[in-house]
Amino acid sequence: LDQQTFEAELMIWSRALYPRFIGSTAGAYEAGDAEPSSPPWSVPGLVLGGLTSIWFGDAKAGKSTLMRLAAASLNHGSHEVIPTRDTEKVIWVNAEEDRAEHTRQLGNVNGALGIDRTSAIYSIHARGMSIGDLSQRLERAVRETGAQHVFVDSLSRMAQGMSLNDNQTATLLVDSLGALPCSVNWIGHTGQENAHRLSGSKHFTNAARLMVRVQSRMSLGGVSPELKRGVRATVTEANGAAPTAPMYWTFEYHRDYGLLKARLTDENEWPVLICDAMVGETKLHECGRKTWDGVMRAGAVRCSRHRGEDDEV
Repeated sequence: LDQQTFEAELMIWSRALYPRFIGSTAGAYEAGDAEPSSPPWSVPGLVLGGLTSIWFGDAKAGKSTLMRLAAASLNHGSHEVIPTRDTEKVIWVNAEEDRAEHTRQLGNVNGALGIDRTSAIYSIHARGMSIGDLSQRLERAVRETGAQHVFVDSLSRMAQGMSLNDNQTATLLVDSLGALPCSVNWIGHTGQENAHRLSGSKHFTNAARLMVRVQSRMSLGGVSPELKRGVRATVTEANGAAPTAPMYWTFEYHRDYGLLKARLTDENEWPVLICDAMVGETKLHECGRKTWDGVMRAGAVRCSRHRGEDDEV
């Protein structure tokens, strides 16, 4: 059999095989909705049903803790800390910690929600796993469990050393899980030069229907203020979804064991008093605090220790 004949017969065989591969039709006519609608909130301001979202914020802002609280609340039908609308199955993808640390933090989250500390969440441990391998595992896991939400911690870990600034990396990560019949919720980080936006390619933001910025600040009072933290989640983009107001929580920690309590609160939990008193270019003392929207300009607000009698309040 000469090469020309072989190639001709191979092409004929391929053309016969392709219709079997794609099925009886390549697509279908789809009618639009008869009534106006918007994407459904599973957790207003946090989770959109069936769509891709990215929660982003500075390191140690409480993103993973807040997302674990949301995942556990949805999975177990808890509504007090995270205002879920219903009980919905979830899958947690752990690409950050080892199994023991994941279990420890999950126990603390369950305890903070007031449910049994040993309550389980379907988890996939993905440290060192490629996005291609994860996508196949998730496709099967969603099919077998009927999960309505997948939470992935985090974008940077699943990139496995690929540059998050590369458009192809962004497309690969998001699109690899985009065909799942559920919501996919990623954790991302802010950039060092711009703390108000997600670090990496603009394609991440373009691909996500929901962007949620997570911020935190410590309590201004108490012997150990680092053990009490305020957390805020603000929707920065929600393509087609009904608008929501920012949400606030208070997290309380044990010095040795981690998260103890979590409660839904409001923006007035702590006053926004910042001391950044300066003499020339020298800071007088280390009592500067961050507001929700970043560090205030030097000397904008001063504590009583550094406010002169004639200073404006």
